[in-house]
Amino acid sequence: MKKLLQILFCCVMLFSTSAIAQGYTIGVLAKRGTDGFYDRWLMHAAYLEKATGQSFTVKPLKFTEIDSAVASGEIDFLLTNSSMYIALKEKYGIKAIATMLNNTSYGVKISQFGGVIFTRASSSVNSLADVKNKTFIAVKKTSLGGYQMALKEFMDNNIDLKATAANLEFANTHDNVVKEVLARENTVGTVRSDVLENMELNGFLSMSNIKILNQKKSNNFPYVVSTPLYAEWPMASLAKTDKQIEAKVSNALKQMQADDLAAELAGIAGWVSPLDYSNVKTLLQSIGLLQ
Repeated sequence: MKKLLQILFCCVMLFSTSAIAQGYTIGVLAKRGTDGFYDRWLMHAAYLEKATGQSFTVKPLKFTEIDSAVASGEIDFLLTNSSMYIALKEKYGIKAIATMLNNTSYGVKISQFGGVIFTRASSSVNSLADVKNKTFIAVKKTSLGGYQMALKEFMDNNIDLKATAANLEFANTHDNVVKEVLARENTVGTVRSDVLENMELNGFLSMSNIKILNQKKSNNFPYVVSTPLYAEWPMASLAKTDKQIEAKVSNALKQMQADDLAAELAGIAGWVSPLDYSNVKTLLQSIGLLQ
């Protein structure tokens, strides 16, 4: 009840403040559509209003809407995946001002993630090379953790995934990739780190039925992973955004605590100073998506 009252109060403040001032717009990549979007992100606008004294709104953006939103200047800040951030930085000069800090079910907070390459435990596939003449299932071509990281890992092992696999399929969501791999013999898939463990936590699978390929060990990283780690999603400011409000937003985000309502509703632990995204740029260059 207390949280509901807080949400209602913040909503009233948001709409009353927005009626007075034009304010700033935060575009957010809505990777799962608009269902639940405002439940998750509206409180970030309220939090920033309270911290900066300025008006904020949040706007859901599809993958196909991100570029035009930045190019037209209809948004002032952008929260998107790390590979899209790098592409937009190169093209439009946007700048990371904070990096997302995620909660985990293991009691540690992480600001990086990786890709997981896997198959059924009963599969005859035991290495990356065994993908030859097998079906490989990824999320989307634009998914960093659900495709691009794996593609780079195969390249680093001198394997041309597109030429080696019998079929390359895209299932659109991480959950669908897992379901397809488990339903089909000798099929290989890739998802971002944490997907498998969270599906097990929610009763959708048992990790004993999964075989991880090319598994890597990373200190203090609690999830299985098959690739190097890359920085989590950044909050970025556009080149045209006022530098004073940019600094205020950056400072406010980094002061957000895990038990703040904005963090809890977003399902995150808060924000940290922007991490180094240079390895994301290298990845995109390696797979031919960036010059």
